[in-house]
Amino acid sequence: MQPIAVTRYAVGALALYLLASCAEQTGSRTDLAESRAANQCLFANDVQCDEPGNGSGTSRNPNSCSSSFNGQCDEPGFGSGLCPAATDGADCRGDYGGVLFGNDDRVEVDSTEFPWSAIGQVIHSSGRYCTGSVVAPRLVLTAAQCMFDDPGSVRPDDPPVRFLAGADEWGYVARARVIDYSLSPRYNHRRWLRSREIDDLDWAFLVLDRNVGQAVGILDILPVSKADLEQAAGRNWFELSQAGYSSDRGNNLTAHIDCRITAVQSDRTVFHECDTLFGDDGSPLFVKDGETYRLIAIESAGYPSEAGIYPMSNLAVDSRAFYQTFLDLTDGVPVSAGAPGWPLRPLSGGSTFRPDAPPFGSGSGFYVNRAGDLVTNYHVINTCGAVGVKAGHEVLPAEVVAFDRRLDIAVLRTATLPGRIARLRAAPAPVLGQQVYAVGYPLSGELASINFTDGLVSSLTGFRGNAHALQTSAAVQPGNSGGPLLDRSGAVVGIVASVISDAENVGFAIRADSMIDVLRRDGVAFELAGAPRQERTEIVAAQAADFTYPVLCYAGE
Repeated sequence: MQPIAVTRYAVGALALYLLASCAEQTGSRTDLAESRAANQCLFANDVQCDEPGNGSGTSRNPNSCSSSFNGQCDEPGFGSGLCPAATDGADCRGDYGGVLFGNDDRVEVDSTEFPWSAIGQVIHSSGRYCTGSVVAPRLVLTAAQCMFDDPGSVRPDDPPVRFLAGADEWGYVARARVIDYSLSPRYNHRRWLRSREIDDLDWAFLVLDRNVGQAVGILDILPVSKADLEQAAGRNWFELSQAGYSSDRGNNLTAHIDCRITAVQSDRTVFHECDTLFGDDGSPLFVKDGETYRLIAIESAGYPSEAGIYPMSNLAVDSRAFYQTFLDLTDGVPVSAGAPGWPLRPLSGGSTFRPDAPPFGSGSGFYVNRAGDLVTNYHVINTCGAVGVKAGHEVLPAEVVAFDRRLDIAVLRTATLPGRIARLRAAPAPVLGQQVYAVGYPLSGELASINFTDGLVSSLTGFRGNAHALQTSAAVQPGNSGGPLLDRSGAVVGIVASVISDAENVGFAIRADSMIDVLRRDGVAFELAGAPRQERTEIVAAQAADFTYPVLCYAGE
């Protein structure tokens, strides 16, 4: 498949695919066999209706004006007024268009499960995003074009600031700051926009401030050969998939499974027909090799095409272009020197911390077995480079052994074993008006000792009717998160999770039965409480102090 004249757009952190103009027809539809005018749309004969309200709905090019993407609306009555109506969509309405190949074959996938969790959103200083993939414990691969806003910029003017792995509408699996990046010294954004001479340089590696690969998994980079890719184009290789954050799906990850490479180029790029839209730039094309997922290319741009049944073809940069740089980086020789925390080789046991360094966040947790497993909230530890559990004057290194992001539950393990463990209440279920106690370490640094408050179960559902949570009037504050909510016998009926800051005594806790389901699923041992009985409050408080501990969040090193 040979491309014709280069037509490619980029806006800040996102590359925009050109939609060839499709003239809208007025009046009655003419028989297709009798009128060429009925098929003037460049997407005619793609086995999908693309007129407004149908298929891709792209019966026009929303950015066909020559001054599109200049940051000023130039349609009639605005700016210069030189653009015809509905031709400066990006500047006037944020309408960037996109390209699908025939039917829309994208499906939404669970971004909490590997390999999807290793794919995430690269957020740039402007707030725009691209798609990136975790390819080493602290290394993300994305597209170089994403770092540029001004088409004339020589140096990146929209740098990446953070990476959200496994992002979706609920949040993300792991988050990290981008502390450095590496791209080819030969990459020139103006040249990339205007020619095909450096198509294979549209890649960039981002260095993160913490090991996210441990939490979300890693998409290994497969060093492909031209022969491998030609086999893929002939459907004689592994099944190919692509996944990214398309603009029309909000923060939800979509994947095109079993898409295909259509042509292999000598310049270390390939053409493919995976359905990708605005926001997918930098997204991975990968294969499953046994039980391992291997990245072979990243999405780059779209071109008009002279061949095939579709008018467009997508271009991806394959690993021939960036694999050597990847080896250099992971061998501890960064192309962009001076980044803290090198080398990027996997660290045995994950990130570590210095107990004399101050933590940047804290929460609470409670031991559930004598093997050293402690339950807390996922949101307490999800941004930590390393986690510690404070026992007296000592900080114990902790390892994350299980988590459920949607339920906001995490399990940590320490080598030092607890003297007492909490017992969990499976039955009877909490009832409205039941007395409960919230236990934890709020306002770390200000309140040095454990905090014990009482209240009632004020609702059997959580915020916005969440059936996995309940509401309590027991006073909770920042730092209480992850601590136990106890009944009058001292059994755990919930995990304190959140509070509405501008409301008095409105806190929420994850229900014990939901926690028990997670522990059973992940093979974490625990003990159930016996029949309920009323203990004296001071006894409940003393026992809770023996199994509840502060959880500290460190930057790691």
